[in-house]
Amino acid sequence: MIAWHGQNNGGDLEQVNEVNARLAAISGSTQPRVLLMSKLGQYEATFSGRIVVVDQEQQAYANGSGSNTARMRDFIRDYYPQFLFDTRAELCATASPTIPDLWHPGKREKETADTWGIVPFSYFFDYSAVSWRPNDLTFSGYRSAAGLPSNGTGSDLDYYIRSVADGSNPVGQLLVKEAGVWVTHSIANKIHMVPDVGNIALAKRIKLKLETKGW
Repeated sequence: MIAWHGQNNGGDLEQVNEVNARLAAISGSTQPRVLLMSKLGQYEATFSGRIVVVDQEQQAYANGSGSNTARMRDFIRDYYPQFLFDTRAELCATASPTIPDLWHPGKREKETADTWGIVPFSYFFDYSAVSWRPNDLTFSGYRSAAGLPSNGTGSDLDYYIRSVADGSNPVGQLLVKEAGVWVTHSIANKIHMVPDVGNIALAKRIKLKLETKGW
């Protein structure tokens, strides 16, 4: 049995912990086979004044953060360690050492995962929807001003990261110059990963966990 907790009840610490306790109990005592998957948290950006922060994941990575995401994971770790599937940590373990993390210029996705505990950007940003790849872009800075840069500035495939929300344009939005025109690209779904990338990585880690346990 594999149990996954979604975002709809992600703020209810007592409910999620109670459900995990009941699932562990009904798995039996002779040959219990259950994975309790910790809640991942939304892939949502804020700006620290220096770098992009993915609060829910970084709080789950930091010791003693006190966030609900961390406390839900810690409940399984402390009471049912044999059943824990630490979703964030498992996905971080698959981070690429070669793919640039566009939210953290100069770092590869593995560096970001190892340093801050952030799941790879490419698991949430759909590169199949754009004509470029992360290696193609050149970071030009953070943009706090509203709107887009003038088309007369910058070179093709330069990009900015939005550091202040602008109406419906969120922190973390990428502003990329394409064919002489600045355009915006955002993470379309901060809750669900890109199916052909993030979900596949997750499935492989679940399979590995089951094989390691001999299940």
